[in-house]
Amino acid sequence: MSYSVKIKRYLLIINYLIDNKKPTLKQILQYIHTNDLNCSNRTLQRDIFDLREEFDIGIVVDHTDNSYSINYDDSGNIDEVLRLFKISNSAQVMIETINEGKNTLKYLSLDSSENLTGIELLEPLITALKTKQVITFNHFSFQTEETKLITLHPYLLKEYKNRWFLFGENDKHKDFGIYGIERISNLVLTGNYFVPKADYDPKTNFENIIGIATRPFISGLPAQDFTLTMTEEQGRYFKTLRWHSNCEILVDNKDEFRVKLHLLPNYEFMQILYQYCDKVTVLEPQWLRDHLKAIFKASSEKY
Repeated sequence: MSYSVKIKRYLLIINYLIDNKKPTLKQILQYIHTNDLNCSNRTLQRDIFDLREEFDIGIVVDHTDNSYSINYDDSGNIDEVLRLFKISNSAQVMIETINEGKNTLKYLSLDSSENLTGIELLEPLITALKTKQVITFNHFSFQTEETKLITLHPYLLKEYKNRWFLFGENDKHKDFGIYGIERISNLVLTGNYFVPKADYDPKTNFENIIGIATRPFISGLPAQDFTLTMTEEQGRYFKTLRWHSNCEILVDNKDEFRVKLHLLPNYEFMQILYQYCDKVTVLEPQWLRDHLKAIFKASSEKY
């Protein structure tokens, strides 16, 4: 059976366990069958075992009633696993579309191919990450408009808005940085290897941020709470595509949608506030209200 079918089953199992309280194996199996996938008891048990062992999903069984649930405290990042499975599933759909040829392609409108620049580097970069291999490459900086030779200890590939970024330790400066792979050229896997820092998880750098900028837009600002109010319509969009997982919905009715986020105020967060300035209002903190007033006043004077 193809791996793409297995991925579909994985998605169904996880989503069913998230949406339903302690279902039995039989109920999970019936759910898979209602989604037009064949699956035996033995296959389902093997899938659950694989999700535990290979993807760190803490699926536990209560032998008193033979029910299943997810122990979130004993799981890795479930959202990332789901995202990976969804990307894989979508890729398979696209492959099937290509195989069907022009009769199906006429129903699709794809974005500019410029967003795919650098995607050919994913395979060698994943190899370097897996083998802990030192790499070198040229990288063009938008800030300095210069191309520099970088020697890097790679730690993580991060995706944001369908673009890929490489996070790692600069061998020369001994600090961590992030590099858009569409601006990487002349990539070389050197054949030299490094030992990653002990007990260091690179994903912690992105826990309290939107996007990829790990520094605040004003130097010295810490991660903090932000209370925002937005239109009911914008609130509906927010609920279907939350800006960040560190959020708490405070008010949700026909008059107002109010939310509190705990974030580092970085470049991407500010870009979102600028983009939705007519639909989103910052209530707290006061310093950000004052900053936005000044920005919007200066902007209005240009028109």
